[in-house]
Amino acid sequence: MTTYTISLAAICAGGNHITLSVAKDGVPAWSFDVLADELPPAPDKDDAKQAFLTLARFLAQGKSKAQVKAALLAGIDVVMP
Repeated sequence: MTTYTISLAAICAGGNHITLSVAKDGVPAWSFDVLADELPPAPDKDDAKQAFLTLARFLAQGKSKAQVKAALLAGIDVVMP
């Protein structure tokens, strides 16, 4: 099982953006900025679909179609603190 950890790496002094870092199995993989204007007050149906498609891409890494199907049938748990 692969673990992705998304964490806050920095906050702009002006409060205009934040920098997030992503680690894969504890190893830094990416970092990116998110502008305050990009964060809507609440996700909608399109956001949920895009989140699922992105999670499915991560899930599919190194797996056969049968393994992906089995994992999707079992469900994907996303835990937010």
